[in-house]
Amino acid sequence: MPIEVTRGAVTRLELVRPEQRNALDAAHLSQLAAALAEAGRDPEVRVLVLSGAGEHFSAGADLGEVLALQNVAEGRRYFGQVAEVMTLMRQARQPVVAVVRGWCLAGALGLVGAADFAYAAESARFGLPEVGLGLFPFVISSVLVRQMAWRPLVEMALSGVPADAQAMVRAGLLTAVWPDAVLTEQTEEMIQRLASRPPEAVARGKAALWHMAGRHWQEDLDRLVAEVAVLAQGAEAKRHIADFLARRSRGGAN
Repeated sequence: MPIEVTRGAVTRLELVRPEQRNALDAAHLSQLAAALAEAGRDPEVRVLVLSGAGEHFSAGADLGEVLALQNVAEGRRYFGQVAEVMTLMRQARQPVVAVVRGWCLAGALGLVGAADFAYAAESARFGLPEVGLGLFPFVISSVLVRQMAWRPLVEMALSGVPADAQAMVRAGLLTAVWPDAVLTEQTEEMIQRLASRPPEAVARGKAALWHMAGRHWQEDLDRLVAEVAVLAQGAEAKRHIADFLARRSRGGAN
């Protein structure tokens, strides 16, 4: 089951593909979008919590699926799913809380950026490795450019150099970082506080804040989905992704 949903006033959505570091294949994205759409409209749900099963939050896009894309239209459908998930997180009437352990890479940073609150363990690591694969984090940059300081974002996106959790707090991506042993306890305290707030005030307030921060959001997303769909079909991306997957199958890539 790609997504495990625990329903309640606090509804928890867990990415469940730990053997692939919770890579976001089409099934993950489709089920996550459906779960967000359903819970996001439910007036009985007060908070949405997004996390990953196992040791890691998510490694981002499933590169095997990206390599298998046959044309630009297929690329637009695949990367359009990432845009849809981020939009649904933004449009949900409830606060969305992302809880990060382990690696959070590529498209997964877009999920963290689209959350209203983002907490991470001290040992968590973040990266935008797309440029090394002949790609670029086009779609998720629509939210990252609204959340992160410019210099750290440019450094990560153009160099592919990863960063630790403290750096991501300073850059603005994360709300807070906690020692690994107390991450659950500390995030649960905020989750319960959010769940106790008047829901109509929270829903209207969230919508207003995102409206002010998200002007031209949809136009940006449409353009950026088109950009990455074209890039993913190029010979450069195909070669670098295939090389990476071959190295990983031999145990030479993390």
